[in-house]
Amino acid sequence: MILREIVLGPTEENKREIIYGNFGRQVIVKDIHEGLCHGVLLEEGSDKEVYQMKIEDARGRRQLHYNDLLQLIALYSDRRFPLPKIR
Repeated sequence: MILREIVLGPTEENKREIIYGNFGRQVIVKDIHEGLCHGVLLEEGSDKEVYQMKIEDARGRRQLHYNDLLQLIALYSDRRFPLPKIR
């Protein structure tokens, strides 16, 4: 897999646009409250205040706030190193 850090702007609006542009993609996010999380960004349940991620853990999903987002790393598949499966 290939990791690419996406540069976030200082505003919540900028973070929202970046999240919207990556719905359906596997990402690693760094959040003020959750720390590092690996999962898929979900369009369902996301709105102007929060976004949703599907994560492989006991809860299965997390609702995160745009203003708490510190870092976003997008994951891309490579034929030698495919992306991990998230059910």
